Amino acid sequence: MVGALGRALRLEADARIHLHRLAGLSPVAEVGGLRDEVHPDLLRLLDAFPNAAAYVLGPAFDSWPPT
Repeated sequence: MVGALGRALRLEADARIHLHRLAGLSPVAEVGGLRDEVHPDLLRLLDAFPNAAAYVLGPAFDSWPPT
């Protein structure tokens, strides 16, 4: 949610980091960073339950993939 707010306000990277810290969260990596990929083990787990509803959240509990 905090990431979406930062994007909606079109904040620069340092302002988005500050916004996360104000919210008591650790700043997340920028788009294109290592955190932009779902771990293969998690993908295998989700594939093991094809009839279950599931979605992936980022480190700040934002929806995946980041927009």
